[in-house]
Amino acid sequence: MLMQWIKRSDRFDGIRYRSSLYTHMVQGFGAINIALPVKEFRADGLCKYLTSKIQVSDIAYMDLSSHFEKYREYMDELTALKIRIFSRKSDAVFSVVYIYDIEEVSNNIIETYNSIIDGTIKDLGLALHNINCIAKHLQLMKDATAVFISKAMISAKSYGTEIEEQYIIDTVTSDISEFFRISTRIVHSNMPFYFEKQSLENFELL
Repeated sequence: MLMQWIKRSDRFDGIRYRSSLYTHMVQGFGAINIALPVKEFRADGLCKYLTSKIQVSDIAYMDLSSHFEKYREYMDELTALKIRIFSRKSDAVFSVVYIYDIEEVSNNIIETYNSIIDGTIKDLGLALHNINCIAKHLQLMKDATAVFISKAMISAKSYGTEIEEQYIIDTVTSDISEFFRISTRIVHSNMPFYFEKQSLENFELL
């Protein structure tokens, strides 16, 4: 009855509705369901009324399962990096305070994204806020590389260790750069996931 009323209406084109599959994750993607009844057929079978308002430029699909698998691979890579870097802590001969940052942020990323993928998270709004905070923290760490290097050099001298400055520079820079590279493949501001569009190359103008 509602669709019949909309079909006769000059004010409304269709309805937006939620299906039983409307989850926190779907909400986070910004996905919606829309029903648009045909009001007047054109010769090609499309609705004359609706096609005057709508243009579909590049129809595409997304294989969410494969995207999620990629995210899990990124998180496995992040876990391996965290373990590899943290294993050097006990033998360090200069300040490695940034390693604790890497461990804490890595754990936060992995826990947050696993919860979203598994659908166990209850408050996606809070998760998105957390993701934005992580994104800012990652950039701050990247920008503070020189500060971490400076602290490492000062601490090396206080320890009385004979170690080349270039080794410290290379080690700290490599650790933070690699951490930033992997983490930013996972974390993107203002969205739970970043999916590249998979075009079907079926450009169609309504």
